Amino acid sequence: MSNFKCLLASYLFAMPFTLFSQEELPPISFLPADRLFQPIIFDPTESQAYGTMAAYWEGGEYTDNVYLPFGMGFYKGFLRWNNDSPSEIGFDFSAHTQFIWTSNDGKSERNLLNSDFKVSVMWNKRINDQHTYRLRFYHVSSHLGDDYIIRNGITAFFPNPNNYEQLDFTWSYQKNAIRWYAGLGLVVRPETIRKRFSSQFGSQIEKPLHTKWPLGITAGLDVKILEQSGFNPGIKTAFGLRIGRPDKKPLRIVAEFYRGNLPYSPYEFKRVQWLGAGLYFSP
Repeated sequence: MSNFKCLLASYLFAMPFTLFSQEELPPISFLPADRLFQPIIFDPTESQAYGTMAAYWEGGEYTDNVYLPFGMGFYKGFLRWNNDSPSEIGFDFSAHTQFIWTSNDGKSERNLLNSDFKVSVMWNKRINDQHTYRLRFYHVSSHLGDDYIIRNGITAFFPNPNNYEQLDFTWSYQKNAIRWYAGLGLVVRPETIRKRFSSQFGSQIEKPLHTKWPLGITAGLDVKILEQSGFNPGIKTAFGLRIGRPDKKPLRIVAEFYRGNLPYSPYEFKRVQWLGAGLYFSP
C-alpha cells in the first residue's frame, strides 16, 4: 500500500509540469526570442554585426590601401501570430561604416569615408520548414565622414541618391544544407533622384563538419542588380568556417570577394573590388 501511495504522490506532483509542457503556444506572442526569416548573411547591407579587412581596387586599379567596412545591426520581432503558418511583425536597425587604411610618408592613417544608417519595418511569414517570406519597408540615409569632407574640400551640399525609402519582397527556400533566395524592390519616395527598381538573389550553404561538434562550413553567393547602378550586378562570394550551432547565433569567419558598385555612400556609382577576410555574427 505504501508503494501505491508513493506512486500516486509522484504522479500528482508531476502532472502540472506535464500539462504545462504539453501546452500549446498562445495565439499571439509578444517580443518572440527567435525569428521567422533568417538574415541574408552575405548581403553587404544586411542588419547584423560584421567586419572586413580587405585589399581594395577602384575602377580596376589596385589602390595599395586596406579597405575596412564594418557594421552593427540587430533585428527584433515585435508581434507573432502562432498558427500552422506563423507570421510576425518586426523591425531592424543597422549602421554601416567604411574606413580606408593608408600609409603616407611612413605614417599610418585610418580615414573615415562615410556611415550609412538603415531602419526597417517588416512582415515575415513561414509557410513550412522550407518556405519563408519577407515584406519589408526601410529607410536609408548616407553621411560622409569628416575625414573625407575635409580632405576633399567639400563645402556645400550635393545630390545624394543613397537617401531613400524602399519596399521589397524576398522569398527564401531552405532544402537541407542549402538556402536559396530571391527578391524585388521598389523605391517609394514620391520625389527622388534615385532610380527605382532593384532585385536580389543568391544562395547560402551551412553544412556541419560533425554531428557532435559546433563547427560547420559556410559559403554563399549574393547578387544585387540595381537600376541606380545601370543594372550592373554587385556580386559577393564568401567561404569559411561557422563556429556554433545555426540556431545559437554562430560566429562566421570567411574569405570574401566583392565586385560591383560600391554598396554604400553617395559614391555608389564607383566600380570597386575587394578581397579579404570577414567576421560575421548576430548580436
